[in-house]
Amino acid sequence: MDLREKTKNPYRHPWELSRSHNILKLLPKNSGFAYADIGSGDGYFCRKLMEMTNGNVFAVDKGYTNTRKKKTGSSA
Repeated sequence: MDLREKTKNPYRHPWELSRSHNILKLLPKNSGFAYADIGSGDGYFCRKLMEMTNGNVFAVDKGYTNTRKKKTGSSA
């Protein structure tokens, strides 16, 4: 059994959900501060941060691209 089967969110590993939840608990709510998420990946934490703090959030991830490879029917 994979740990992903034990969470309500099948796209996030339980440690990632726990870590982001605990970090967000430490930040002041509705602060209006500006935050930077360096190495933001797909932006999961940034979205949660924006929802909770109503602040400006800047996301940077050098290696992330939002392109998807198209599947082809041929096996070249």
